[in-house]
Amino acid sequence: MVNITNWIPSFDNNTDRQVRRERISKYAFYSFLFSVVWVLIVIPLHNYLSLQRGVFEIFHKVRRYIKLRWSRVHRLPLYHNRSIRLFSFWTLIITVFTLYRDSSDLLQITKRLGRIATALLPTILFLTLKPSPLAKTLYLTLLPLHKWISRSLVLAALLHSIFYIVYFFKQGTVRRKLFKLANLYGVAAMGLFIIIVLSSLKMVRRSNYRLFYYLHYSSTWLVIIFIHFHARPKASGYTVLSVAILIYQICYRLYHTTTVTPTVTRISPTLTMMEFPIVDISRKPILPSSHIRIVMKSKNIWKRFFNQIIPLTHPFTLLSLPDEPTAKLLIRNGNFPLIPNAEYYVTGVYDPVINFISKQVKSTENPFQISSQQLRLSPLHFAVDARRVLIFVGGSAISFGLPLLSVLNFNGVMVRLIWCVRDYKDLKLLNNLKMNYYQGLEVYISGQSPDPNDENIKIDYYDSAASPYSSPSSSTTHLLRNINNCDPNDEIDFTSTNFNSPMTESATYTNDIFRKPQVLTSPQGDDEYDRIKLPSFVKVSYGRPKLNDSYYNWCLQRECVSSENLTGMGETTGDDEQCLEHSLSDRDEEILSTVWVVAAGPMGLVKTTRNWANDCGLRFHGEEFTL
Repeated sequence: MVNITNWIPSFDNNTDRQVRRERISKYAFYSFLFSVVWVLIVIPLHNYLSLQRGVFEIFHKVRRYIKLRWSRVHRLPLYHNRSIRLFSFWTLIITVFTLYRDSSDLLQITKRLGRIATALLPTILFLTLKPSPLAKTLYLTLLPLHKWISRSLVLAALLHSIFYIVYFFKQGTVRRKLFKLANLYGVAAMGLFIIIVLSSLKMVRRSNYRLFYYLHYSSTWLVIIFIHFHARPKASGYTVLSVAILIYQICYRLYHTTTVTPTVTRISPTLTMMEFPIVDISRKPILPSSHIRIVMKSKNIWKRFFNQIIPLTHPFTLLSLPDEPTAKLLIRNGNFPLIPNAEYYVTGVYDPVINFISKQVKSTENPFQISSQQLRLSPLHFAVDARRVLIFVGGSAISFGLPLLSVLNFNGVMVRLIWCVRDYKDLKLLNNLKMNYYQGLEVYISGQSPDPNDENIKIDYYDSAASPYSSPSSSTTHLLRNINNCDPNDEIDFTSTNFNSPMTESATYTNDIFRKPQVLTSPQGDDEYDRIKLPSFVKVSYGRPKLNDSYYNWCLQRECVSSENLTGMGETTGDDEQCLEHSLSDRDEEILSTVWVVAAGPMGLVKTTRNWANDCGLRFHGEEFTL
C-alpha cells in the first residue's frame, strides 16, 4: 500500500539544487508562455470564431440541449458568475505549473510560486493597454481578466511569502534571512500587492476612486522595481517587458492627448452636456459610440506634471455621431469638475468594438439595408451584419445608445432602444439634440426624483415558465397570463395606448407613426420645470422593463419585405409583400445569428442583460459605465 505521506510536500524532501533551479525557471516560463498564448491567440481566436454563423449555430444548439435537459443549471449563482470562473481557472493554472514534477519538495514549490507571480506580471500589464492591440477586442472588456489574474498572482505571492517564513522558522534563520536587503524588497513588494488588492475592492474603489487609482498606479511601478531586486536569479526579461509596456502606454497617451476648452450646458438636475469642436481631438472617431478620456487641466504646473505621471482620466462616450463637427459628452453630475471655459486634457478617440458594425464595404442579404449608391456615400452608412438589435441602456449611458440607434436606423436595421432613467427631467436631453433616425426609442422612468446612484437603475429578469427555446405560441400564452395579473397602475404610457403593463411594449411598438408629438409633464404636477416635448415615436413608461419572452419573441421575428425586393425585379409578382414565417422551430439558429442584444450602463443592468441573452442563446455586446 502506498504511503500517502510521501505525496505531501515537505521542506525535508530536497532535490538537487541545479535540478530545482532549472525546474523553477522552466515552469515559470511555461506559465508565462501559457498566458501569452491565451491572451494573444485564444482570446482573438474566440472572438473571431464566435462571429462565424456556423459556430454560433453549433453553440446555440448546445445551449438549447443544456437548457432543455438541465433547466435548473442556469439558475445557479455560479453559472453566471464570471469572476469566480476567472479566478478559479487562473488559480488552477498557477497550481498546475507550481506542482507539476515538484518531487514533493516544498522549498521548490515555494520558489516556483514567487517566480510564476513574477512571470505573469507582463501579461496583466498588457491587458491594461488602451486601446487593446488585440483584434476585435475592446480594452475595457479585458479589465475583468486583468483583475482576476492579478488576484490569483497575489495569492501565489502571498503563499510564497508565508512558506518562506515557515521555512526560515524551521531553519532557525528568521532574523538573519528575513532582514537581508533582497528579502526586504520582497516584503515591500508583498505589502504593495496587498495594498493594490484592498484598494481595488468595490467599496474602496467607488468611495474614493482617486485614492484607488493613485495607489494602484504608483504601487504597480514600485512592485516591478522591488521584484527585480528581490528575484534570485534575476528576472530581467520579465522586468524589461513590464517596463516596456508601461512606457509604451505613457508615450501613446502623450501623443494622443490634446487640450480643449468646452462649453457646458446643464440638461437636468442629474445630467450636463459638454461640447467642443471635434477637430480639437487628436483623431477623428470612425464608429458611433466611440469614447474619449478626459481630465481637467490644472493651473498649477506641478499638478499638471503629476497628472502626466499618474494619468487619472475619466472615460466618456461621444453622444455625437462620427460625422458631426461638434463632440458632445453627456456627464452625470457628481465629482467630475464641470467648469465653463476651463481647459481639459482629452485623450483619444477610442473606437468601440461593436462586432456587427464596421466601415468595410460588405454585401448584405438583408433587403432592408440600404443599397442606393447615393446613400452609401453618406457618412452614416456602415456595414451592419445584423437584422435586429435590442439595446438596453441606463442613465448617462444613453450617450452610447443614441448614436448606435441613429446608425442602425439609417442603415435599415430593425432596432429598439430601451432607456432606463431615474428622473423624468433627464428626457430634456432629447430636446437638445437633432432628432434624426431615433425611431425605436423607448423610455422607462423608474423614479420621480434625482438619484446620483446609477446602481438603482436596473431591469428585472424573470425566468419564466416558458422556455426561451419553446414555440412563440406557448410564450405568448405565458405573456398574456402575466398581463392579466399585473398591476394596472404600474405603467403610464404617453403613446395613447390602452395597455396597462410594461410587458406590452412590443404590442405598442408598431403604433401609427404619424402621431402628433407628445408633451411630458411632471407626474406630481410640478410646474417648476418646463414641460418636455417629445417626438411621436418616443414611448415613455413608468416602472422598469422586464426581460421576458416578449423581448425574445421580438428577436425571433423576421421583417416583411416586398416581392420586388425578394425577386430583385422591378415588378411585383402578385402579392404586395411577403412575410417570412414567425414559427421558426428548427430555424432558430439561422435567425438568431443575425440578432444582437446590447447593454450599456450600470453593472447590474449589463450583468442582468448579459445573463438573459446568454440563457436565450443571443449574441451580446456590453459596456459597463461604472468605476
